[in-house]
Amino acid sequence: ISLVASLVFFFSCPTKKEFLTQAGRVLNTHPSGLDTSALISWLGVRQSLDEATRVFALYPLENYCMLFYIGFFMAGELICFSTLDTKFDRWFNKEDSQMLLHVYGTALVIIGIVLNPIAGFLFNYFGFRPVFAFSALLAFCVPVTLLVESVWAQLLHIFALVTWFALFLNVISKYSVAFAPPDFFGTFLGFLVSVGGILAYLIDSILQFPKFEDLLVLCAMNMIVGWLFSVALCVILYRKGLPLKPPKNCFR
Repeated sequence: ISLVASLVFFFSCPTKKEFLTQAGRVLNTHPSGLDTSALISWLGVRQSLDEATRVFALYPLENYCMLFYIGFFMAGELICFSTLDTKFDRWFNKEDSQMLLHVYGTALVIIGIVLNPIAGFLFNYFGFRPVFAFSALLAFCVPVTLLVESVWAQLLHIFALVTWFALFLNVISKYSVAFAPPDFFGTFLGFLVSVGGILAYLIDSILQFPKFEDLLVLCAMNMIVGWLFSVALCVILYRKGLPLKPPKNCFR
């Protein structure tokens, strides 16, 4: 499946020239002005960070909720992914443990391939807020089922975790479309994911426990904290709504 997906990705992706030509038509700009490869330097990184922080400050309440949601939930998710085999081997017999690992590996690929294109339809049909609320519900199911020593509970845990992961990749992209100027979509998206990932690694590096059982409890607690930030963001979005249009580029 990975080989087929790689070939499809390789043959379906446009060349650099085709991409810049199409981007120039959309942005009403000459394609040569969109080639920023010459700016890849420390000065370019500094400028991108400056722009990202300014875009972040446009909607600070929503963006901080999203940032801490990513950071804390990812901190638990990293532990969760890395301890699946150890947890299953400790809790269940060899047959059940192998079955759960096979289900996880298969579901991660199939659900990811199937749900990613479907997510676009869900956003168009239901809107961002209901889909985000559903992803928050999945985020709640992950830590709730994490510590339940039952094969059926762990199956539910695997499907909730994999489905959340596949859906969240689209959620964070759609969020960036709404809360960042089109010119800074990639900068803002990369800023959110990168800073959230750094926060996750810092949390995991600080809150380490020698006992495996304590590590699982820490994993669940981090996810619950992240989920609370997602609930706060849900409340804010339903009370204030999404921006009717992406904000304008006022930073260059």
